[in-house]
Amino acid sequence: MKQILLLTLACITIASCKEHKEESHHLSGKHTLTNPIKIDTSITKDYVSQIHAIRHIEVRALEKGYLKTISIDEGATVKKGQALFQIMPNIYKAELEKAEAEAEAVNIEYKNTKMLADSDIVSPNELALAKANSNKAKAEVSMARTHLALPKFLRHLMASSIIFMLEKEVYLMKENF
Repeated sequence: MKQILLLTLACITIASCKEHKEESHHLSGKHTLTNPIKIDTSITKDYVSQIHAIRHIEVRALEKGYLKTISIDEGATVKKGQALFQIMPNIYKAELEKAEAEAEAVNIEYKNTKMLADSDIVSPNELALAKANSNKAKAEVSMARTHLALPKFLRHLMASSIIFMLEKEVYLMKENF
């Protein structure tokens, strides 16, 4: 069995070693040579962009919140002192009420700590810390009141500063109010 297998393998090997002559296909013919032509070519490509005039001003709200009214139209001329927009004061009122409630709680804690310090139950450092927390809460109430009044001030300030910069004439572009 092994001899038959070896004999078959030898025959296949000898048969595969035989040279095959293939006809080579050579293209015969003339080759034409050309020179490139020189011409100007315009290539255009589209890009996403915005083109603005020299005197382009964008007006945006500087404060967080929702705009209640927009008092200007796109392309309108703005005058000094003109209200541009009005911000809803709901967020600022809520911040003020929250700050006042926290200040009241801290003030009660301070009075309690002061009473305990007068009785020598707590240390003077504890009283000083409670006083500092009370002052901090008062400052936060003051800041919340300022934020509540700030949008009115910003409307007029923004209109005045734009007028000043552009010598009495401003063109506005509506931009994601």
